[in-house]
Amino acid sequence: MKYAIFILIHHNPWLINASLISLLLQTRQDYDLHFIYIRGDGEKINKEKFKNYFKIIGENSVGNFQLTPDDESILKFIKNTNLNYTLHEVENDHGLDSGAWYKIIQAKIWEKYEFNLFLMEGFLFTNKHSLDSILSAVEKKNIDFLSMGFEKRFLTYEGMTNMYKRQNLSEIEKLHIKQLNYILDLFKGDSSYKKILAKWPNEIKTGRINSYKGRTEYHVCTDAYTIFNLIKYFLKRIIIDFKFLNIFKPKIFINNDGDLNLYNLSEVVSGNIKFKDNNFHYETSPFFFGCMCQHGLSNKYLSELSSKLNEEDIYNKIDVPFSATGLEPLWGIMPSYLGFNKWFTDAIHRPRKNYISLQREDNNERMCHYLNKYYKSEISVKPNGNFIKIVKNNTNKQYLANISKLYP
Repeated sequence: MKYAIFILIHHNPWLINASLISLLLQTRQDYDLHFIYIRGDGEKINKEKFKNYFKIIGENSVGNFQLTPDDESILKFIKNTNLNYTLHEVENDHGLDSGAWYKIIQAKIWEKYEFNLFLMEGFLFTNKHSLDSILSAVEKKNIDFLSMGFEKRFLTYEGMTNMYKRQNLSEIEKLHIKQLNYILDLFKGDSSYKKILAKWPNEIKTGRINSYKGRTEYHVCTDAYTIFNLIKYFLKRIIIDFKFLNIFKPKIFINNDGDLNLYNLSEVVSGNIKFKDNNFHYETSPFFFGCMCQHGLSNKYLSELSSKLNEEDIYNKIDVPFSATGLEPLWGIMPSYLGFNKWFTDAIHRPRKNYISLQREDNNERMCHYLNKYYKSEISVKPNGNFIKIVKNNTNKQYLANISKLYP
């Protein structure tokens, strides 16, 4: 199978540094590698559709908090790796990562590949066989859409479309909500999409779990947990639910309506498959989506999606303020809309907020923490300024040692 790995790069050099270490430790190294550099800070857009946005922020000095400036030291870093790659550049805009993926889809760079991994800086394969596991699952189960966002989320329709839970909203918050609903309604002219949206529930039940407000299922491998937390949540299930967890079965950590607990994966999904040390499962609901917009997409899926995006003039329609907020859940809906199955996996972890404390952890120290957890037999790493230093390399992969010396 001919496949490509596309990685978004933008800022915080340790993110792509960590991702490349994880990628180069994989047992499979037969991919075509593409980097997509997102340039700019997204706040210098001279377009008619953004005039009202800039008028509001001019009057209130509060804009889109999701936007960040780029860091060109990343370009020097990847150049000095001497890896074979193709570099693409897109403008930073309010579509954020989703917007960049839509630009890549529109450019049809994916057409020569049977399968494409769309990943963002900071992703980590959770063991050295993860890439091989993904490709094996894709081939054996004919997977066309694989979500790898680590955080699998369901929000009620009310919770999604009215995201601010208070009165007296600011003008910029009102605009944000308006744009979210605009994006979710992009395909409403199609009756099949309209029927899907009409079924978006205000509660959902899967397996043993009912969700009345929202749920996040954290697809993180067991190596990520501390012993303390494993014991704590094993005991919590016994005390609260009178349920013993099977230590030999796949687990999943869930925040359900604010309640944190650990479950057997089989309690939540009707069936899952395992390749090497990674789990995969099929999700029937259109309303679960992967946060952070990382996906594995087949050529067949991208062909169907590309045709639909052109047919509905979506590339033009999403070029608006705050488009990313609506585009994220739209990734979850599109497989059902286009007639494809949707799968999830724990083969990739993209640290963002800790699944227990909800504290940000996409910093250099925590990225090194997870690398040391997932690859403790292969390497040891530590922060080195804005980059990561490999202090122990138990592999015969010299390019890892070379990357450790690269600091622009």
